[in-house]
Amino acid sequence: MRKKILIFGSNGLVGSSTKRILAKTDFEVLASNRSDTDLFNLDQVINKIKDSKPDIIVNAAAKVGGILANNTYRSEFLIENLKINMNILEACIPYPDIKIINLVMVLKEEIEKIKEQSQNIL
Repeated sequence: MRKKILIFGSNGLVGSSTKRILAKTDFEVLASNRSDTDLFNLDQVINKIKDSKPDIIVNAAAKVGGILANNTYRSEFLIENLKINMNILEACIPYPDIKIINLVMVLKEEIEKIKEQSQNIL
């Protein structure tokens, strides 16, 4: 029996690439996007996972913006992305065998800022 992979954020840049790559494997790929599941709504996330019965969940969904938006709304983006992740994790509590993969992108500029800030602390 083929394992099922549920991809949240399957229409985004990372999610669509992940979907395309996994479609070439033996996995049964189940794509989910904002039109079928509101990841800010715990009940919708619970229902999607319950109905899909995935073996693996790949979370490629995230609130993102350009460099200006990421810098201007840093806290808001972080909070919204935490809500998405919390809903997925909470919805998976009754299913301890589901494997969860969370895809995170960090800009090179952000890594440099973190390095600079950590050097200032020391």
